[in-house]
Amino acid sequence: MPFEIVPRQRGFGAHVRTDDPARLLTDDAGERLRDALGRHGVLIIPGLAIDDGTQVALARQFGEVQPFGDKAIFRSANFKHDGAFLPPDSDRARLLRLNWLWHSDGVYRDRDIGAVLLRAECVEPGCGETEFADLAAAFAALPESLQRRIEPLSVEFSFAHMVRNADVPSLAPGEMSHLPRARHPLVQRLADGRSSLRLSPPYMEVVVGWKHGESAQLFAELAEFATRPEFCFRHHWVAGDLIVWNNLSTIHRVLPYDDAGRRRDMRGAVVLV
Repeated sequence: MPFEIVPRQRGFGAHVRTDDPARLLTDDAGERLRDALGRHGVLIIPGLAIDDGTQVALARQFGEVQPFGDKAIFRSANFKHDGAFLPPDSDRARLLRLNWLWHSDGVYRDRDIGAVLLRAECVEPGCGETEFADLAAAFAALPESLQRRIEPLSVEFSFAHMVRNADVPSLAPGEMSHLPRARHPLVQRLADGRSSLRLSPPYMEVVVGWKHGESAQLFAELAEFATRPEFCFRHHWVAGDLIVWNNLSTIHRVLPYDDAGRRRDMRGAVVLV
């Protein structure tokens, strides 16, 4: 067998073990990886140490790769190309700190992001571990009465809502009106038939047909429940690690760190549904 998939001992997620990245790029490997991501939610491939081109090729094993201008890889780093740290009060630094909030990616757009592949190019010790939460397990653990209550609901996810409520650069009213927003079910059916919550707290504006106050109360209740320790695990990054997560059945956050004193450089690829 060209590579091994080993479930974590507790909770969700699995380790993918291989000493040759090329073994992950065959047609048979793609089928196994897609199946494993659907079942385990997060795939951890330690020490893979690949370049951008190989990361894009691996992302294509999971589906259509989203472009970022003329590139297929984005860079998320707290320092400039010359090595200087981003000023703590700069717009770029403040935007990076949004990743310290529990979220799923791109939920404010109509077309879903199915998976994200993130690799550590440079991670200094004690720098920005990532925590994941299993939204399918969280939904299954909710009281049946609450499950029945929320299953019919849809949510307006709004980038403007995040801008109004988070520590990010302000925008003019005319710019706010052009920010993306989308409506998605609060409970979604996954490809394997399981039900999962659809949460991304910074972008959840309102339940369709509800008032904002009662919507906010429900969102807070679900987010607190879904991020309880029994639904979560934490990854301590080492340079060369690659993680793939199912963006439809998990949420994640970067744990706060000294972003003006420790370097963290991550490279990502996004796969569309």
